[in-house]
Amino acid sequence: MTRRYTDVTRPGGWFEFDLAVKAGEPFALRSVETYDGAQLKDYQVIVDGVVAHTRSWQRTAGGPGTVSYQFVVNLPDATRDGVVRVRYQDSGTGYDPSIADVWAMPAA
Repeated sequence: MTRRYTDVTRPGGWFEFDLAVKAGEPFALRSVETYDGAQLKDYQVIVDGVVAHTRSWQRTAGGPGTVSYQFVVNLPDATRDGVVRVRYQDSGTGYDPSIADVWAMPAA
């Protein structure tokens, strides 16, 4: 996946994609978030219509950089077919999601 962002000047923006996962199993979703300076990013990560994670992170370092984070998604109904739809939804209060890469890993 190449970098995607929703544009900080357009609150409520989003982007989404389908992601292959192991059918019926929980998974860890890892994201690499990009920054162009010190700023607060806050947004939701929605998996098949369910808020799976609310992201709120204040980066204090100046200049460009990245931050990696991950969380476990345990939604057996969503993963039943081995594919989930992942949406990064801007909350409109801080900076928008700007994601360079995303992948799924087994949770266990």
